[in-house]
Amino acid sequence: MAGEQANDGRPTVLVVGDDQGVADRYGGWLAGRYEVHTAEDDEDAVETLRGDPDAIDAVLLHRRMSEVSDDLVLVSIRDAGFDCPIALVTDRRPDFDVVDRGFDDYLVEPVTEESLLRSVESLLEVEGYEALRQELSAKRVRRNVLEMEHSQEELAANEAFARLEREIERLERRLSLHRERLEARERGEPAVGI
Repeated sequence: MAGEQANDGRPTVLVVGDDQGVADRYGGWLAGRYEVHTAEDDEDAVETLRGDPDAIDAVLLHRRMSEVSDDLVLVSIRDAGFDCPIALVTDRRPDFDVVDRGFDDYLVEPVTEESLLRSVESLLEVEGYEALRQELSAKRVRRNVLEMEHSQEELAANEAFARLEREIERLERRLSLHRERLEARERGEPAVGI
């Protein structure tokens, strides 16, 4: 995932809202599963992210203001160097410009607790999938370098290389299960556990 998980092992979600009552309600819905932080505007959001850049795993951005405002918050977050997944919750129906906007999910109000939880869960699963894929890729590069520089006999006799091979196999299995889970979610089916 993008960030470290909260002290109790739960992922952390930052709820940014221009309506404190709605932001509090969404935060309350998420609090049972996630560590929740709130921010009132883009400056607060960026400050929260800067305070501990690895602490936030996903951002839920609630907006009832102008379209420019949501983009400013997103741009502020991205310009500050944060790449955690972001879902926009708004009362505006998406227009075709949504194709070019940098949100990872877009929810139109009214939003139910179930749909909000499902959105955040999906954001975190995709982020987890990407983190696993990057970790697996890095380990495969290490294996390839070693295979190019050492004989099969040296590799077979080396415990560090054997551990690397086992770790690659473990990551491949986890990535495969993660992919199955994401595909099941896209089809609307119950996902298998990881």
